Amino acid sequence: MDQSSKAHYRSELDDLSDIDDDDRKSLVRLFRFMHEKSEMDRPFQTIVLDHADEKEDWFQDSVIKRWHEGEKLVPDDWPSR
Repeated sequence: MDQSSKAHYRSELDDLSDIDDDDRKSLVRLFRFMHEKSEMDRPFQTIVLDHADEKEDWFQDSVIKRWHEGEKLVPDDWPSR
């Protein structure tokens, strides 16, 4: 899933815990659903690219990689590798 959260969530709003609205609640439900399905007896791989960064343990434990400070999903030199 690519950017499940809305594009208008700025980086300073990455922690959506202070936003108490229907959009945030829906987004957290979606993340929770993906997390629970990925933890089933027959798990499947779930790849989510997003700016949202929930502070709940189940969310943080699910994050494998964060790309910040010049580190990218697709590095600049990738075509030359």
